Amino acid sequence: VTLVEDDGDYTIENVTGEIVITVSGVEKKTFKVTKNETLGVAYEGADTVVFGENYTFKVNFTDGYKAGEGFAVSINGKVIAATETGEYVVENVKSGLVITVEGVEEVQYTATFTSAYADAVKNEQEGFKYEAENYTFKIALSGKYTQCADAIEVVYKVEGSDEEIAVTADSEGVYTIANPKANIEIIVKNVELNQYAVTFMRNAVVKYETMGTAGQALTEDQLNEALAALVGENEEFVAWREDVTMEIMDKAVFSVVTKAKNAFGALIEGNPLADGDTVTGEYSAAGYETVYTKANFAKGPFAEIDLSGYQTVKFAFKHTNSWVLFSGWTYYLDMRNTWVDVTMERTTSGDWTVTMEAPVNHNSKDGAEVVNPYVATLTGSTLAEIFATWENEAQAADLYVTELRGEAVQLYGEEIVAQAIAGSTQTTEVGPAIGFSSVYTYAKIPEGTSFADVDISGYSEVKFNMWLDAGYICIVGWGAYAENAGWGKQWVPITLTNNGSNWTVTIEALIAGANQNPYSYSASGKKLSEVLATWFDFVGSATIYITEVRGTAKEAAGPWGTVIENCAVTAGATLDTTVEAPEGFESAYVLGANTQFNNTIKSTADLSNYSEVRFAVKATKYFLINGWAVYFKESYTDWATVVMVNNGNNSWTVSIYADVWDGSKVHNPYVMDYTGTSLKEILSKWESSSDSVYVTELRGIAKEGTETPAGPWGTVVDSSMVISNYVTLDETETAPNGFESVYKVKGVLNTDKKSTVDLSNYSEVRFAVKSTKYFLIQGWSVYFRESFTDWATVVMKNNGDGTWEVTIYGEVFTGSAYANPYVTTGTGTSIATILAAWETDEQATTYVTEVRGVEKTER
Repeated sequence: VTLVEDDGDYTIENVTGEIVITVSGVEKKTFKVTKNETLGVAYEGADTVVFGENYTFKVNFTDGYKAGEGFAVSINGKVIAATETGEYVVENVKSGLVITVEGVEEVQYTATFTSAYADAVKNEQEGFKYEAENYTFKIALSGKYTQCADAIEVVYKVEGSDEEIAVTADSEGVYTIANPKANIEIIVKNVELNQYAVTFMRNAVVKYETMGTAGQALTEDQLNEALAALVGENEEFVAWREDVTMEIMDKAVFSVVTKAKNAFGALIEGNPLADGDTVTGEYSAAGYETVYTKANFAKGPFAEIDLSGYQTVKFAFKHTNSWVLFSGWTYYLDMRNTWVDVTMERTTSGDWTVTMEAPVNHNSKDGAEVVNPYVATLTGSTLAEIFATWENEAQAADLYVTELRGEAVQLYGEEIVAQAIAGSTQTTEVGPAIGFSSVYTYAKIPEGTSFADVDISGYSEVKFNMWLDAGYICIVGWGAYAENAGWGKQWVPITLTNNGSNWTVTIEALIAGANQNPYSYSASGKKLSEVLATWFDFVGSATIYITEVRGTAKEAAGPWGTVIENCAVTAGATLDTTVEAPEGFESAYVLGANTQFNNTIKSTADLSNYSEVRFAVKATKYFLINGWAVYFKESYTDWATVVMVNNGNNSWTVSIYADVWDGSKVHNPYVMDYTGTSLKEILSKWESSSDSVYVTELRGIAKEGTETPAGPWGTVVDSSMVISNYVTLDETETAPNGFESVYKVKGVLNTDKKSTVDLSNYSEVRFAVKSTKYFLIQGWSVYFRESFTDWATVVMKNNGDGTWEVTIYGEVFTGSAYANPYVTTGTGTSIATILAAWETDEQATTYVTEVRGVEKTER
């Protein structure tokens, strides 16, 4: 009986005995095999497979295609490996199959260019496809081989053969090689380095010529031959105007810088001899260029040339046939036809100290002697006045003199105030000190406030000169004082150096009490009278001479660093536009009366990524740094600049530029070491009294690698450091500075998922990464600490030899300590190979940015 099925049920009615049920027509399931089409692939295998049986197939390539670097065969999305015979086997099939092939590449052959010189041919390794009928190219020679372009011969060899096959170019310079279906080596012959003419000139006249070889510098012999032709007998070589050590790459012209031997200063115009003649054909003294002569010279042979604007003057002279008398027969010269050097130094009194390097005869009541060198003090403002006593003993003698050369008096900086001391009077009793133009005198200084009430805060350096004629001046009481015996009627330079928050006063003379020369001490104030407020005449009898006060103005400077927070405190402060912020800052904030500078209002901004941080503070009353053990003096009410230098590991060196009392003495600056990550932690013990306190904004300089760029850095190399199959764009996350996009990684980040984009042509590559759990850089030897969940910027610099310098700006644990940044070296051409060891924890959620880079520039 054939039973009838009813909705899956079979019913046998009225059963009266044993039943035998027989089922027939049952057969095994058959599944479809889907072979995804891939260009260049031909499959070999059935289109169906029976349930439970094995399925075998092959993947063959059509002409012109091959397996590439990323070649993979997948069954239902899972990569399968081939057997030793090249077959792929799927065992015990239980469902339909989908075959996918990836990483098939077109066959491409390489053309490598070589020549006798490794750098002669600019053509880089190029390629041609399997199906190409011909390979065509032009030869591009490097710059230093271009002269041989018409003489070169080109041959090629097919891989596997040593036969050289000649090939010629058409009228357009194009070479054609029939596609040999193999790699080829193209050999360029008859390549030679260019030869260029090298010319050496002096005053637009060619003095020497030679030839230079491209890519090579001139030889030492060539340069010595050129110098011999260029430098005269009375000159000395100073330098080449051009770099003669460079490689010759074109026609070159060189010339030299010379100077007269032992030349000094600048030329002082005019013939130094009254009615003298210029001499031609006479060698001058070493260091001079021109010679003048006066025949049969009489007394006072020199011309009226004004020398009052010079502090040093030099010339040389010689004479013939007689003696030159300098002051009658008291001092005279009996050395003929030999050049004698003369040096004139102007003294502070306006006289001249004249020194001659020659054996001068000296007749005196003690007998005759020879003086060498001869030194005399002469007076006058013109050359004729100074040497008015020079004369010739016999009219037959001739005098030869070189040109005058001099060093002009240079005034220091700019004049701040003429009268450094109120009530002083200008005098001409003495000449001004070098670098100054006027002299004032004053007697009986009562106290330092007598100094000019002039603001000098805008100057980086202030100078004046002073000499003490009698009495004493206390600099800082009797611990440091000047006395007539110590200064001895001579100009003493005094320099005030602006340190920003205080001044260093330096006196270049012996200061009694301190027994120092020079003597320096620190002082405060904006005005000259404030800085020198401690100076006073103890006995009221000192008479001084003093120059005008001159200074060098500060260069205009903007605010220091960048703003970390608008104010160094977080509450209780208001912007006060009536108070001028100190130098280096922009804003001043005031804490209201009865509001203390304490830990409840100090900035909590994280300063860890800053190499240096600054702010300024001032108070109208005591300001405690370490309770009453260390505090600002109550008398110090000016801005105090605080400089905090990050030593790493949350350690800071803090310098306070203010008058700080530590229980025994005043320090300025005062330096202490602190720890912490914010102003609140680092300066936890700082506290003000109840009076008003002013603070500035908090400014800093970020550590290298944490600077904020103007926009995305470089250009996009790859959309992500992870292959796109394994990431998803996450628009809820904000990209770090320098990047545009954030991607969330699917699962564990390992080598198989990393980008395989070739980075070889980039000089620098960057990306950023962050993870919610451990991130291993070199297994558990080097890893991001679990608590570090911020973005870590990775900077990879191409060393050009297949290696990369990899710098990680994040907290990296190295087994014994934390490093930020952490620097290591990687090898490879892609992120997958360079950073092969990087992987994440299984429980981590990892985010990555796009990969950005800067391409190499062609040299």
